[in-house]
Amino acid sequence: MPEEPQHEEEAEDDRPWDEHRWERFLQESDRRTEKFGQLLEKYQDHPERDALIAREMGWETPGESEDDEDLDEWQRQELAAAAAEAEGAAGETEEAGEEDEFERQQHPLFQEAQAYVHRLLRVVQDRDEPAQRPIHEALVGGAMICAAKLSVLSLGEPRPELGMIIAYAKRGLKALTDSLGAIEPARRVGLLSAELAQELQAQAFEVRGGIVALMGEYRAEFRRRHP
Repeated sequence: MPEEPQHEEEAEDDRPWDEHRWERFLQESDRRTEKFGQLLEKYQDHPERDALIAREMGWETPGESEDDEDLDEWQRQELAAAAAEAEGAAGETEEAGEEDEFERQQHPLFQEAQAYVHRLLRVVQDRDEPAQRPIHEALVGGAMICAAKLSVLSLGEPRPELGMIIAYAKRGLKALTDSLGAIEPARRVGLLSAELAQELQAQAFEVRGGIVALMGEYRAEFRRRHP
């Protein structure tokens, strides 16, 4: 007997996710992260905190999502990272050897973004004037978010899906644009000299150009693999 034709939604589920589908997932993850953080703040001192949060998040048991079985490994990691971010946890590697291995497996573009972050941190260290905090947050925060998004460019295994890399790179590009936009205000308030502002802009544009080129390369590769 001939096979029944697949519905369009079923056929889509069988295909690797493109950047747009990954972006929809990330947006939903953002909403869940925000909700989790609000619930954590609301119930932080309640003796039944975990059970209350689990119920309002729609989880079967505390810390376990109803949809976990349907999520692939990368999606589970995203939800775990969302919870860690809401808790204010910092993902630190305990062993120096593990840190060295992590660095060796990172993409050169991620390392460039990290170098930009480290330079900005050196610039703003010991400068905690209240009036400059919004500029600090945009300048350094945008760069840090960009580097975090580019951390998916691992040279090790398992490699993330192309659609996921593009979606994360797109988010990194937006965050880097925020950082770039804060350079001129930082110069105007005296946080940066004119010369340093130009150097930082050039460094950021190098990273930006790399992201744009990588997105174009991966989009072409995705189209080649999945015509």
